[in-house]
Amino acid sequence: MPFTFKLSQRLARMRLGVVLLSTAALAACEKPLSVVVGPKSPAPVASVAVAPASLNLTVGSTQQLSTVLTDASGNVLTGRSVTWTSSSLTVATVSAGGVVTGMAPGTATLTATSEGRSGTASAGVSNAPVVSVAVSPATASLTVGQTVQLTATPQGANGNPLSGRVVTWASTAPAVATVTGSGLVTGVAAGTATITATSEGQSGTAAITVSNVPVASVTVSPATAGVTVGQTVQLTATPKDASGNPLTGRVVTWTTSTAAVATVSGSGLVTGVAAGTATITATSEGKSGSASLTVTAPVNSPGAVTDLAVTGVTASSVTLAFTEVSDGTGQPASYDVRYAPGTLAWGAATEVAQGTCAVPLAGTSIGAKRTCTVLGLAAATGYQFQLVAFRGTLGVNAVFGALSNVASGTTAVSTAPVASVTVSPGSASLTVGAAQQFAAILKDASGNVLTGGTVSWSSSNTAVATVSGSGLATGVTVGTGTVNATSGGVSGSAALTVNLNPAPGTAWPNEPAGFTTVTDYHLGTDAIAATYDPLPVGTSGWVVQWNPVGNGTAAVDPTAPVPSAVYQVMYPSGWIDGSAPSTLNSPMFNNSQVYVGWWWKPSNPWQTDPSGTNKIAFLWAGNVEMFISMHWFGSYYALEVGQEMRNAGAGNYDPNITTTPITLGQWHRIEWYANATSGAMEVWLDGVLQTRVTPGFPGAFTMFQLSPTWGGCCGNTKSETDYYWYNSAHVSVQ
Repeated sequence: MPFTFKLSQRLARMRLGVVLLSTAALAACEKPLSVVVGPKSPAPVASVAVAPASLNLTVGSTQQLSTVLTDASGNVLTGRSVTWTSSSLTVATVSAGGVVTGMAPGTATLTATSEGRSGTASAGVSNAPVVSVAVSPATASLTVGQTVQLTATPQGANGNPLSGRVVTWASTAPAVATVTGSGLVTGVAAGTATITATSEGQSGTAAITVSNVPVASVTVSPATAGVTVGQTVQLTATPKDASGNPLTGRVVTWTTSTAAVATVSGSGLVTGVAAGTATITATSEGKSGSASLTVTAPVNSPGAVTDLAVTGVTASSVTLAFTEVSDGTGQPASYDVRYAPGTLAWGAATEVAQGTCAVPLAGTSIGAKRTCTVLGLAAATGYQFQLVAFRGTLGVNAVFGALSNVASGTTAVSTAPVASVTVSPGSASLTVGAAQQFAAILKDASGNVLTGGTVSWSSSNTAVATVSGSGLATGVTVGTGTVNATSGGVSGSAALTVNLNPAPGTAWPNEPAGFTTVTDYHLGTDAIAATYDPLPVGTSGWVVQWNPVGNGTAAVDPTAPVPSAVYQVMYPSGWIDGSAPSTLNSPMFNNSQVYVGWWWKPSNPWQTDPSGTNKIAFLWAGNVEMFISMHWFGSYYALEVGQEMRNAGAGNYDPNITTTPITLGQWHRIEWYANATSGAMEVWLDGVLQTRVTPGFPGAFTMFQLSPTWGGCCGNTKSETDYYWYNSAHVSVQ
C-alpha cells in the first residue's frame, strides 16, 4: 500500500477521534477542547546489508562496496549516514565511501554501520602472481676470476615490479661461471654459461661469456742449468699476465734449439745428449721464455777402498793400511778418515785430527799401498775405523765415492804411570738427600787418556757428603767439602756444596712454563688433624681426609729440604696392608694439565709389602686413581706408576727412560706431570726423567693426594715400624 494512502487513513482516523473526543468532552465538561497534530518522526534503520558479501583482492587492487538500509518492515531507507571499518588495516583498508584496498596477503572483515546497526563483508587479499622475471644485465662478459652482479626483478601481469618475492639463482655451467644466492657471478674457466633467476615458477636469464686473462710473458726456471751427458734437469714454465701475476691452466709447449746437445719433453724435463750448449724455450699463447743449458762430458765418481785394515797398535795409537784409489778424473783421491770406540756409525764418528791419518789425507799414487797412524786414542779400548775417497775441498765442493769397509782394532794396555787425575764435574751443588755422579779421568805425562786403572773415592767431610766406590756423592747435611779420586798415588778433587733448600729457581725444575700454582705448601706443623674429619689445613687449601688413630703427625727433621717441620706417616708393627695410616688432599677443579712436586723420604730399614708395591701419592682423573709407588724390583727400589681399580687393559708403568735406584733414609725430590688432553705422563726422581708414557686419562684432574698406602691386598702385616716423611709439596695446573 502506498505510504501516502496509509498516512491519509491514519490522519482520517485521527480526525474522527478528535471529533469523538471533542463531543465527549463537551458533553462531560461542557467546555471546548482543542487538539494540535504535528509531523511524524522517520522510521529507524533496522538492518544493514553489504554487497558484495565477500570479495577477493590482490595487493594494491581496489573494489567498491555498497549498502542497503531497511526499517523494521523491510522498507529501504535512504539518506542515512553510513560509517566503514576494517578488522585488519594491515590486510585491507576501506574508505568512507566504501572503497576497499588490498594491503597485504590475509583476510579482513569490513563493517558498515548506520544508526547502531551493522552489516559485514569478508575480504581475502593475496599477492599478485609473478608473471615474468627480468634479469639485468641480460648479457655480460668477464675474465676468469672476475665477478659481475646480476639483478632479478619479478613482475606482475601489467609489467609492474613486485617486491618481497623469493628469487633463486642457478648456472647452467658451474665449471664456467658460478652464481651466489644474491646473483653475484664469478668467472671460473673460459666458456659460456646461462644464469637463471626464478621466482614463483617464472624465470629470466642472462648470458655470460668467460674468457682467460691473456698470457703476457713466460718465465722459465731455472734460467740457467748444467747437466752431464745422460743426466736430466727439470725446468718449470710460468705463464704470467700483464701485471706479472702467475696464470694457471695454460698450455705450454717446449722446444730445444739443439736436439743433438739436449732434448726436452712435453713437461720440461731436459736430458743431456752431448757436450755443448742449447737454449730451451717454453711457449704459451704466443708468448715465450727460455733457459740456457750447458751439457758437460761425464766424470766418474772417486773409487772405493775395500781393503782398509789395522796393521799395528800401541796404547794410544793405531796404524791403518789400504790401497789408494782414483778421484774419478784420473788423479789420486784424498781421504776422510774417521774412528769411534765400540761400533762405528759414519755420521756420528770422529774425524782423525792427530797423526798421519789426520783429515784431509792427501793421496799419493793410484794403486799404491798406503799406511798412516791415528794418535790420541785411549789405552785398552776397542775402536772401529772407516774412510771415504773424495776429490775437491771438504765442506765446499767435495765429490765422494763409496764408504770403505770397516776395520777394527784394540789399543794396547798402557804401561805409562798415571800423571794426572781430573774429577768431572769440577764442582757441584746439591741438596740434602740428593746425589751427584762424579767421574775420574786419568792421563799419562803425554796427556793420553788412561783406562782400566783402579780409582778410589773419598769425601773430605763425610758429615756433609758421602761418596760411593763408583763416585756417586750424596748430600748428608748443609756444608762444603771435596770429592777426591785417587789412582796410582795421584789424586784429583772436585768442590761440593750441600744446601738445605733447592737453589733459587730450581726447586721444581721440570714445571712447564705458564702453569698456575694451586698450592706451595711446606707440610709443616699445621698439616695434621687429630680426628677423622675433613678439616681445612690452614690457608693452604689442603684437607685432612683420613687420620683415624693419629698415625699422621708433625715431626722435626733438620735435614729436610724446607726446614724443619715435616709430615710424618707411621706404619706401626702389625699394620695390615691395603690402607694408608693418614691422607692429605689438595683439591683441583677439572684441570686438563697438572704438575706436582714434593720431597719424600722412606725410613731405613724399610719392610716392603710382598706385592712389592709401597704407594707414595695419588692423582685423581675422573673416577680413576693413578699412583706413584716405591716398587721393589728384587734387588733395588725404583719409582713405578700404576692405576688403582684399573679398567681392563690398563697396567703399571716401570721406568722406561732412566732407572734411578731409591736410597732409603734419604730425601728424594719427586716430580709428576700429566696431560688429560694428550694422555701423556712423565715422572722424575731427583731431577732425572724416569718414565714417559701415554696411559690416557678418563677425564680432567680433580685432586692430588698424599695417601701412602702399604701394598694393596691381601692381609699382610708389618713386622717392624716404618715411616714415610713428606716436605714441601707444590701443585700447579693449566
